[in-house]
Order: sequence, then structure tokens, then C-alpha cells
Amino acid sequence: INGFLIAAETSNQNQPNDIPTLNIGGFFAFNNDEGKPLYGREISTIAQIAVEEINNSTSILPGYQMKLFVENSHGSINYAQRAFFNYVYYKPTKIMLLGADFSTVTEPLASTSALWNLIQ
Repeated sequence: INGFLIAAETSNQNQPNDIPTLNIGGFFAFNNDEGKPLYGREISTIAQIAVEEINNSTSILPGYQMKLFVENSHGSINYAQRAFFNYVYYKPTKIMLLGADFSTVTEPLASTSALWNLIQ
């Protein structure tokens, strides 16, 4: 994955015992506009496995739970930009935005993220 965008906030939504949740939004290209399969499904599966491993560990982020939200970027800045705005404007607040698969998508998202004072 070519890039990362990071913001900062946590939530306690829907977690037992009020364990704070670290919400992560991901941009993954499952397919392009013509329906041709891309590698986003595999990459998002790997990201989800990493989140599960962290959640099951007692030594990594103790006292927190991570949750991954996934959006299909279609390898297109148009779809990724829509997903970006959804991540920024709609709850739960994401503390990190992961991706995208292509630098042609990641670079414009990184530029846009500066408008929201997101750490890059």
C-alpha cells in the first residue's frame, strides 16, 4: 500500500465494557470501472487480519479495540474522494485512513487531507 493519512480521535461505540475503539478507514481497489478485478480484496483481507491480530494481542494497544472500515476506490480518485469525504464527515470518526492502492489516488487524497488538518 502506497500511502497513509492519519487523524486523531477515538470512540466508545458498540464495544463491551466501554473499551475505546480506534476506527480505521481503508481505500482498496477491488475492481476498476470496467469491472476488471484488482488486488484490493486481497489487500483489505490482509489489513483485516492485521487488525484482528492486534485486537487479540495483550501487548499491542492494550485497552483499545481496532475496527477497519473498507471502501472500494476502484483505483480511481473520483471514488476514493467520495469515500474520503464519507470518512471525514460521517461517524464513527476515523483515526487513520489507510491506502490507497495506487499513488495516482493516494497523492490527491494526501493533498486534500491537509484541508482537514489531518496528519500525513
